[in-house]
Amino acid sequence: MAKKSKKAVRSTRKKPAPEPSRWRPMLRAFWKWFGLPGLLYLVIFFLSQPHYLTNFSSGFYLDGGDGFQNVWNIWWVNDSLAVHHNNPYFTTTLHWPHGTTLLPQTMNIINGLIAVPLINIFGFSLVQATNFAVVFAFMFGGVTMFWFIQKLYSKYWVSLIAGALFTFSTYHMAHAQGHLQLVTFEFIPLFFLAFWTFLDKVRYRYAVLASGALFLVLLSDYYYLFWSVIVGGMWFAWKLYRKEFKLTKQHIKVLSVFAGLSAALIGPMLISLTRLNNRDPLTGFHDPMVFVLDPLSVVIPGGSWYWSSLTDWHWMHLPFAAETSVFFGYGLLTLVAIAFYKSFIVRWRTKKPTVPSDIYFWWIVLFVFGVLALGPRLKVYAQTLDRLPLPYELMEKLFPTLKISGMPVRWILVSLIASIVIGSYVLTKLNIKTRKGQIVLALFVLVSVVDLWPAPLPLEKPEDHTQPYVYALKALPNGAVIDNGAETGGEQLLHQTIHEKPMAFGYVTRLPKSADEKDFHIFAALEEGRFDQLCQTYRVRYVTTPAYRPINTTYPVIYDDDQTLIYDFKNSDNC
Repeated sequence: MAKKSKKAVRSTRKKPAPEPSRWRPMLRAFWKWFGLPGLLYLVIFFLSQPHYLTNFSSGFYLDGGDGFQNVWNIWWVNDSLAVHHNNPYFTTTLHWPHGTTLLPQTMNIINGLIAVPLINIFGFSLVQATNFAVVFAFMFGGVTMFWFIQKLYSKYWVSLIAGALFTFSTYHMAHAQGHLQLVTFEFIPLFFLAFWTFLDKVRYRYAVLASGALFLVLLSDYYYLFWSVIVGGMWFAWKLYRKEFKLTKQHIKVLSVFAGLSAALIGPMLISLTRLNNRDPLTGFHDPMVFVLDPLSVVIPGGSWYWSSLTDWHWMHLPFAAETSVFFGYGLLTLVAIAFYKSFIVRWRTKKPTVPSDIYFWWIVLFVFGVLALGPRLKVYAQTLDRLPLPYELMEKLFPTLKISGMPVRWILVSLIASIVIGSYVLTKLNIKTRKGQIVLALFVLVSVVDLWPAPLPLEKPEDHTQPYVYALKALPNGAVIDNGAETGGEQLLHQTIHEKPMAFGYVTRLPKSADEKDFHIFAALEEGRFDQLCQTYRVRYVTTPAYRPINTTYPVIYDDDQTLIYDFKNSDNC
């Protein structure tokens, strides 16, 4: 037999297997823990709001009231940081010329900080940057709750459902009318995840992560920070009570790092806000008795539900559907009822533990925040039933700064989170490998979809709120303006993002008393016809007014389109 050639011999040798890519496991992990849940929540969001999908660049995913204030917040953060390199927590752009602090403003500055690179690097418009904030909050809110429930129960499909129940809750959808600061709640579960991990591992790196997550909550909303600190403190106390956390020397060192770093990150702003309210009291508080939780709202769909006409006999008696729509959903309520039966009834009968001990912690959270959401007095169906004070009144005495808010109903969000945690435990006991389990799961999902399907959210196109005079104002020489041509305070703020001129007055969340008093002098000068003082004393040059309400003055009208007039009150170099 002829010998094989060396070339043939070499060709029969096995080639070494290629080394596995280092990126594949990372990509699979990214897809599993972020890509897939994030995509799921994005799809659900746009299915529920199909008009948003084709209007990402043409209309704001917010209303024309508080929504435009949040549009202004994003514009202002970008303008102050990227353009003028100023502190975004103080402005003379509003309440000119003295300006005002924005510490008590519902700033959700995190969205402005994200918008800065989007606008200046990626070329996003203000509309696109605002809408990105809304969409990101819904997507990432679901993802962070998914992560937190996954940590608690290690059940992937349960975690996916929990994320959906959280981010598509009635609370979230109702506030998406215009409260971007409350829509931005995605960092609450992130803090819980980081803090729970920190107390489990007690490592320095987790202390840093937990304090960083708490800082992100601060940059979203003061309410959310306060609640996160309370729940975190309750969890720490629970771990000590259960003797599941020992105060060793090493643990105290790590806790000190967390406490010190958290104080350094959130302390300065909170101290400044407290000092401001003590030194220069804020105006514009809400009456807490108006914005209390009607307990029936938890079990009856509210005004933000798609089929809200079926329940208007209840919610029409309540003020502001965006605040009082807090329905949990019959699917979730059923899970909570089952958990209650297992946690208390069965345990009382058997005298044996029937659920993990941590479930009782979440029952405490649910109860505490639910009671606080009831406000100073109990009201049901718009009727005050109990004259005795409730714990919320004591909370206002313990934390006087809490009076700045006046919105106890919002505390129900934490009860909702506790309900999702408790309900998710019940879901983990469902065997979806069986036919019965699959049917039960399908029914639960179907009921939850019907429960929580929202009414269409607002879409406000800038051109619908911007008259031609705004662009004429933009083209005029520099000078401050009193924009009485706008129909609402929200429209004034939207107009300013276009003409970019400083304004006397302006719609802010809370105004210090000193700024309000200075505003009054400008208002009085305008109302009393002391027009010469507008420029000389207050450095205000332009005043806009509807054409049907002209100003009786000899100062010239420099713009007239039969709808709006612009007056020029320049009489010195001051303006």
